[in-house]
Amino acid sequence: MNITQYEKLKKHLSDADTGPFTLNEFSFYMKEDDRYIHIPVFELKLSAQTCDIHLRFEDVSASKLDDLESIDSVALEIVPTDDQWERLRYYVYDEENQISFYCGGWDVIKCDKKSH
Repeated sequence: MNITQYEKLKKHLSDADTGPFTLNEFSFYMKEDDRYIHIPVFELKLSAQTCDIHLRFEDVSASKLDDLESIDSVALEIVPTDDQWERLRYYVYDEENQISFYCGGWDVIKCDKKSH
């Protein structure tokens, strides 16, 4: 796992934020890289007890998504793949098997603490 993203995420989460997280928004779009190759991108906006999290997953492949309207909470696991086959370096899934996909990279776009 990329330690930079992991540490960026963990410093904003409290002990109460162990998941599952509320899925507020799911976006899919195609992004062009510097060689004008289209790269599939997923963005997820999640809410925890103490913060809101915005994650981006790039170079998405082999995705499985249940009916997104029926998904209200997710407990995501981001696991490095062993073989890193075809630039797919991470396997992302949730415990309920509602979402799963491979991706080439991920980043924490935003992590805002909620005011109480």
